[in-house]
Amino acid sequence: AKMLIPAGIAIMIGTLFISSTFLFANTLNDSMRTMLTAQFGDANYALNSDDPYTSARVSDLHLDRIRQVDGVEGVRVDTGVTAQVNNGRDGHSSTFAIPVADNDRLMPISLKQGEWPDKQGEIAIPQDMAERLGIVVGDKITIDNAGNAVTGSSGTVLDEHVVGLTQDARGAYSSYGGASALSDADAAAMFGLDSLDDVPASTIYLLISSPAGTSSGQIVDSINRDLPGKWKVISVDAYADAQMKAMSGGNTSIITTFLLVFGALAMFVAALVIGNTFQVLVAQRRRTLALLRTIGAQKTQLYGSVLFEAVLLGLISSALGMAGASDLPELSAGYFRE
Repeated sequence: AKMLIPAGIAIMIGTLFISSTFLFANTLNDSMRTMLTAQFGDANYALNSDDPYTSARVSDLHLDRIRQVDGVEGVRVDTGVTAQVNNGRDGHSSTFAIPVADNDRLMPISLKQGEWPDKQGEIAIPQDMAERLGIVVGDKITIDNAGNAVTGSSGTVLDEHVVGLTQDARGAYSSYGGASALSDADAAAMFGLDSLDDVPASTIYLLISSPAGTSSGQIVDSINRDLPGKWKVISVDAYADAQMKAMSGGNTSIITTFLLVFGALAMFVAALVIGNTFQVLVAQRRRTLALLRTIGAQKTQLYGSVLFEAVLLGLISSALGMAGASDLPELSAGYFRE
């Protein structure tokens, strides 16, 4: 048993490394997909163009017709503008403002307090920013887009009534510290436009629920018939796959492949250790094996006994290695909490 310990440790380390590699790769892949689809909210489909250079405005996509399709529960335009919030005293802070959706489930941010804006002159701002600037629900503030190169307009200033506080639990706008929500009219004004219909379209998020007697595919086909050019409806999973492919140049497993090279080396070393260990064990058991042969044991039985011992060692050590890998996320989380 003592001689089997080094071989078992070698197997356990190799299995632990490979299992941890797959676990890390799967976690990384899932985190990236979550990040890429954070702005979907609860949307399960999106309007997207196959050609990234296709130019279209929101009005070109006929969103009014899409809203009338049976099974479409909500539509949201993926757009936003950087704005500066002023508390009317001596504090100001930048925020990313997005138009409020016609269905709360489509919002990529959640409402922490108050309500969503439903008319011109209302705004919901991030809770952290509100605490920093000493703003509470019911306060009057001003927002402006002065110096915003994206809008191309010069100094639009709007008086807003704070009706809610938001929280970016999904991390969709983590680089901005969260996001604010505006009415469509105010969002268009921040762009220097008369209507959101004139905003360039990149992605339109859809919430589709199939009514009885129909399928999601039928609803998607109905919407696709009214879309211009190369625009089409794709699912959230297809969108995430396309974005992952674009980010990684078509190879999303390069990190896994790189790490598995070291895992293969670890298993090769484990194989050498196992081979040497059992060579020594068989050599030490020469007399015992010879005695077994003299009393009628078959050669295949002796081979089988040694192989069974090796298989049992491999199974136990591999199971310990996989169990250790499954505990790594919890151990790491505990370390970072401390």
